[in-house]
Amino acid sequence: MFTRSSVLRECIQVAPLLERFGSVLRELPVIGCRGNDVQVIELPTDFHHAILNGIHQARKKITLASLYLGFEQSDVASSARFGHISSYIQRSDHLTGNHLQVAALKIAMTNNSSLKVHILLDCLRGTRDNQSSLALLYPLHKEHASQCRLSFFLSPPASGLLRYLLPPRFNEVLGLQHMKCYSFDDNVIMSGANLSTDYFTNRQDRYISVNSPTLSEYFNDLVTTVGDASYHAPKEEGQPTQRDLVGPERGIYGLLSAFTSRWAGKFTTSNPDDDTLLVPSIQLGVAGFRQDETIVKDLIECGSKHKDPSWTMHLSSAYFNFPPKYCQMILDSSAQFKIMTSAPEANGFYNSKGISRFLPPAYTYLESNFLKMARRHRPIDAVDISEYNRPGWTFHGKGLWCYASNEPYPCATIIGSSNFGIRSLMRDMEAQNLEFLRSHSSTVDVPTLTSPERKAHWLTKLTALTCRDMF
Repeated sequence: MFTRSSVLRECIQVAPLLERFGSVLRELPVIGCRGNDVQVIELPTDFHHAILNGIHQARKKITLASLYLGFEQSDVASSARFGHISSYIQRSDHLTGNHLQVAALKIAMTNNSSLKVHILLDCLRGTRDNQSSLALLYPLHKEHASQCRLSFFLSPPASGLLRYLLPPRFNEVLGLQHMKCYSFDDNVIMSGANLSTDYFTNRQDRYISVNSPTLSEYFNDLVTTVGDASYHAPKEEGQPTQRDLVGPERGIYGLLSAFTSRWAGKFTTSNPDDDTLLVPSIQLGVAGFRQDETIVKDLIECGSKHKDPSWTMHLSSAYFNFPPKYCQMILDSSAQFKIMTSAPEANGFYNSKGISRFLPPAYTYLESNFLKMARRHRPIDAVDISEYNRPGWTFHGKGLWCYASNEPYPCATIIGSSNFGIRSLMRDMEAQNLEFLRSHSSTVDVPTLTSPERKAHWLTKLTALTCRDMF
């Protein structure tokens, strides 16, 4: 039988970076598993197939936590692989939007009356306009009320009257339920991807599938906890709107406090074949929960602690808006940093309608400012920034990989929903997973970022500097 201390000592011998995590690992759950139980999902279409397969194969519990559920998804799955779902949709005359996932959930619950489904979405994003996630899912919930639970979490900064004064989309800057984790019995898919057509077709993200009963139990407990502090669909007849939702009876702070206490220091590994440690964490900065932030800071500081320039950190975020504290740690580090972000054309807000079209220039402006500082404070090859730009695709990938000195493979990686931006630290509900264990991009330099075609309007620059916690 392994003990917590013996396994951690063994891991520290293999990965020196864990020396930094002694205090953190006493406060968070540590879950052992085999590397073979961790699978990388590569493409958006594979991610969609994994979601549908998970729904089809689940026998006890399905938990889906996402920002929102896209309304139209009828043509994004392979009919050859999912003929049973496609044929059901063709026969159906009441499924709004010919939605594959809703059809799959309906089939699963109809065929298995003991199957329980819990779907957690953001309250603002999930109830936006008529073609909302709420409108899509309510008929399913109504038909399978004893099996299907719908929860719409309202972030604390968005819980006041200001959300009614701001128009839809604008009020979402106040805060969001941003977790993306999808659990099917003992299998969990951790990702940064939402459940909509672009994330299933041409929006590149990261997806890690883990077969772990304990990790599944953790995320089921987390989603249930957040769900208890969320709004719920009413029991009345008719199609409900956001104003019809039933408010929570308990606040998020007390519920999350109890959740973190239940899992603090929980250590699960007794199999001699376990060669991977999973450390799940949460972030809701406005309520004082900053587990993600602590882990990211410790990882970024690893290179400085070891004073070894051969340490390499790979950092990816679709939206270049790192908090000043992260930027300063990178500038002070002795490790090499290779940062991946989206080119303006690969940004999901590129050529969008309304004020959001100014976001790509704002991110470029912040990226340019950071790279200028890096060139002044560090050797030219110490910080490298690449931009993903694949014609017809957008980029939404996020993560952090830590390579110890002279090691060909990372000894730790982070997978989850956080974009490592300021609003991820302060306003949004996030979840990540730390695991101890470059195509379609090109390197950019300061002249490229400051070229006339990349130049941001002075008002965009001002907004980028003064409202960084909102995008």
